[in-house]
Amino acid sequence: MTLTDRKPLPDTPATVRIARYADNRFGAVLSSVYGFWLARDAATRAGAVAGVRRDAYTVISFDHTASV
Repeated sequence: MTLTDRKPLPDTPATVRIARYADNRFGAVLSSVYGFWLARDAATRAGAVAGVRRDAYTVISFDHTASV
């Protein structure tokens, strides 16, 4: 995830903070998740999604291999 062929989304409120520490694929993932959260929040506020939100998200980062 350290390759720099992908970057965080430009011109978002979190781009500067994310790119400062992860100007790479990992930053692109975090930026995309942040964008999803913003869109999800806007849809919920507009009444497009009924009911109580009970979303859960997990971002698992690792260097070479993952272990449980």
